[in-house]
Amino acid sequence: ELDDVTYEQASAWMDLYGRAMNAGEAVRTMIVVAKLAAIRASAEKAQKDNAAAAAQLADKQKAAYAGGDESVLAQLFNWSTALYDSALAVGPLIENCREMEATLATAARAAAAGAGPNAGRVSASYKLPEAGTVMPILEKFNKAIAVFQLVQMTADLLATGKSGSAQAQTQVKAMVTLASAGGTLIGLASSMSIQINLYIGPMTDACLSALSKLEDVAKKVNKDLIENGQYDQVNWDLEPGGRAVFDFMRLVMAAPNAEGIPQPIPAFVQTYFVDNREDISAGAAGGKEGDEVPTTGFWFWRSLDEAKIAKWLFGHRSNLWAIFYGSAQPGANN
Repeated sequence: ELDDVTYEQASAWMDLYGRAMNAGEAVRTMIVVAKLAAIRASAEKAQKDNAAAAAQLADKQKAAYAGGDESVLAQLFNWSTALYDSALAVGPLIENCREMEATLATAARAAAAGAGPNAGRVSASYKLPEAGTVMPILEKFNKAIAVFQLVQMTADLLATGKSGSAQAQTQVKAMVTLASAGGTLIGLASSMSIQINLYIGPMTDACLSALSKLEDVAKKVNKDLIENGQYDQVNWDLEPGGRAVFDFMRLVMAAPNAEGIPQPIPAFVQTYFVDNREDISAGAAGGKEGDEVPTTGFWFWRSLDEAKIAKWLFGHRSNLWAIFYGSAQPGANN
C-alpha cells in the first residue's frame, strides 16, 4: 500500500515517462521515414537517368544500323536490354518505399499525439520494418541501378568533354560509379555499396556542383585575361579545347578568306571538332541538315573532311567564336 505522497510522485513520473517515450518513438520513426524518402528519391533519380540513357542508346542504335556495324549493334542491344530490365526492377522498389513511408508517418503522428499531458505510452516500434525486410529491398535497388550506372559511365567516358575540367569531372564521377556499380555486381558487402550509392555518390555530385560554381567565377577571370592578352595566365582547362583550339580559332578569325585558314588543321583541333561535332554543328549552324561539321568516315574512324572544312569554318566563324568564348575579344598577346 502506497501513501498519498508516494502515489502522487509515482503517478507524475509515469506521466513524464510516457510523454518522453512517445516523443522518442515519434522521432525514431520519422528518422526511418526520412531514410526511406532518401532511398526513394535516389531510385526516382536513377529511373530518370535510366530513361535518358535508354534514349541515347536508341539514337546510337539507329546510327549503328545505318552504318551496318553488326558488332556495335549487338553491344548496344545488350546494353538496351540491361537498362530495360533494371527499369522494371526500380519501379516496384519506389512503390515499396512510398508505402512504408506512409505507414510509418501515420505511426509517428500517433506517437507524437500521445506525447501530450496525461497520455499513456504509445509504441510505434511494431511499425518499424525489420532489418530482414529493408536490406533485401536495398540490395535489389542497388543491383538495379548498378546496371545502368555502368552503362551511363561507359557512355560518358566515350563522350569527350568540351573542356579539360569537364573531362576531369566526368572521370571523378566515373570512378565513384565504378566503385559503386562494379562493387554491387561483383558482390561487395551490401552495407559498403549501399553507403557509396546513397551517400558517397550524392556527396560527390554535390562537390562537383560546388566546383562548377567556382568555375563560373574563374571563367569570368579568364575572360578578362583573354581580353587583356594575358594568355599564359588563363586557366585553359576551363575553356573548350584548351589553348590549342583558342590559338587555332584566333587564326580563323584573322583569316581574310577560307584560303587563309592554315592547313593542315592541328591534330588535337581536328579531334576536338570531330568528338563534339553535333554540339558544334547545332551552335554554329543551327543543326541544319547538310550544314554540319564536314567529316568523312564512320564511328572511330571519323575525321574532318579536309576538302570542305576550311570553307565551313570561315563561313561559321562568328558563331563558332561565340559558342566557345562568348563575348570575349582577344587582346594583344603580351
